[in-house]
Amino acid sequence: MRDHKVSVAEAIKNSYDPYYIKHPLNCELLLNSDNAKKHKASSITYQELVKQVDEYEQKRLTTK
Repeated sequence: MRDHKVSVAEAIKNSYDPYYIKHPLNCELLLNSDNAKKHKASSITYQELVKQVDEYEQKRLTTK
């Protein structure tokens, strides 16, 4: 199952930028059983996600 690292529920609650929440780097594959254990929790912080996405996009833009 595909799941969000930073949960959508947390993103809505904290008005996080949708750009980061919908970015492919915010997705991970989990077994259904692991996803059920996680429930609405995030596996990384929003700040970590922003850093990862910004670094990825910067590298992507500089290698074109």
